[in-house]
Amino acid sequence: MSTILNTSHWSLTRRQLVVVGGSLTLLAILLGVGGAWFIEDVAERMSDRMLAASVRSITDTIRAERGQVSLELPPGAFGMLEDNARDNVYYSVHHGSRFLTGYRDFPNPVGTGASNGSTGFRYDDYLDQRVRVVTEVRQLPQLRDPVVVQVAETLDERGALARSMLLGLALLEATLVGFAIFLLRPAIRWGLRPVAAVQSQIAARDPDKIDFTPLTTADVTPELSGLILGFNNLLGQLGQATERSRRFTADASHQLRTPLAALRAHVELLQRRSTNDAQQMATIADIREATERLQRLLTQLLALARAEQEEDGLIANLCDARAVIQNLCMRLAPGAAAAGVELHFRADLSFTVKLPAILLEEMVSNLIENAVRYGGAGGEVTVELKRAPDRNVISISDTGPGIPVEHQPLATQRFFRLPRDQHLSGSGLGLSIASTLAHRAGGKIEFVSRTSSQPFTVVIAIPSTD
Repeated sequence: MSTILNTSHWSLTRRQLVVVGGSLTLLAILLGVGGAWFIEDVAERMSDRMLAASVRSITDTIRAERGQVSLELPPGAFGMLEDNARDNVYYSVHHGSRFLTGYRDFPNPVGTGASNGSTGFRYDDYLDQRVRVVTEVRQLPQLRDPVVVQVAETLDERGALARSMLLGLALLEATLVGFAIFLLRPAIRWGLRPVAAVQSQIAARDPDKIDFTPLTTADVTPELSGLILGFNNLLGQLGQATERSRRFTADASHQLRTPLAALRAHVELLQRRSTNDAQQMATIADIREATERLQRLLTQLLALARAEQEEDGLIANLCDARAVIQNLCMRLAPGAAAAGVELHFRADLSFTVKLPAILLEEMVSNLIENAVRYGGAGGEVTVELKRAPDRNVISISDTGPGIPVEHQPLATQRFFRLPRDQHLSGSGLGLSIASTLAHRAGGKIEFVSRTSSQPFTVVIAIPSTD
């Protein structure tokens, strides 16, 4: 029996991909943020060193002669600031509050209290541009006020440098994350191979056979060993419980057969005694009918218990289908005739069935009795054997109403009875027993619905053993 599972939940592979891939992406983002801060800092330090070297090359030329300040602008002072972005460079030199050279309107925030040799960096705005400014203060012994030298540079080059470094970092992180995610799926699948191996063990079992054999634990990873051991323990408990249930059914049915046989014998003895009390005779007849139904139920329970036995030796016996079923039809024909039903048997060729004769009789007799009981008086039941190249077929057809299509999937379940047949005698075990025995023989039961040109047919398809 197949079951449709709810597959709306994510697979283990997808979960691992999302978790690991998401973690890698988050880590890449955090590294990107940290890397951006570090790159900005590195780019600023590199540019500031060039600015500091430029301003120092100017301050090293400052001289004081007779209270006057003189200086030179070395050719390399501004040449070292040249770059591909062609940043603008500005400078100014002040002696105290007196402007000496450079850009007169360039802001000079340094007061007279600045210490000698101090160097400072700041961002400022000049000519509607954002600039980076380095300021160095030089105090000469002959002078009262310090000399303040400022060199400023626009930010195009350092911005381009930071952007190129950030782009390289982003490309590197994207490459690493993409490569990791690309390798992640096969890595996860490789890691889940033990799970797939366990799944294959379970899927390889016959769905139509009750199998409580433990799963093998060879080459099992430590993560799965506990799960498999727990599953094997559960299989063992289920096997023991099933065996106890079968044993109880068989023992209880067997123990009840003797008292029921005695009860039936006494009821038959009472019926033979002549009596004029109609009510008493009707009561005895009801008791006999109930006793017969109970005996039939116990017989079917015993047959079901035998059919579900797991010993291979019980099923390995072969029997001749034609001989067994022909004898069975001869025994059941008088009962069918008493019910007003004609029972026919057809078989051109015989074949062997992988069942003991007693179980083959039980399987077919349940189907014949169902056809006689539910087909109704005046009908016909035909048992036919057919031989095909790949399988052998036992078909039981009747002219009754049959089983509706919507109820056919449930017809082989234990104790299932059609709503329309609840008033008729029966236990609902006949088709269940037949289906179980058919599976034990390697076959299955199929239904052919009634049409205007053909009767309702139950087909037992069994693999050929010849």
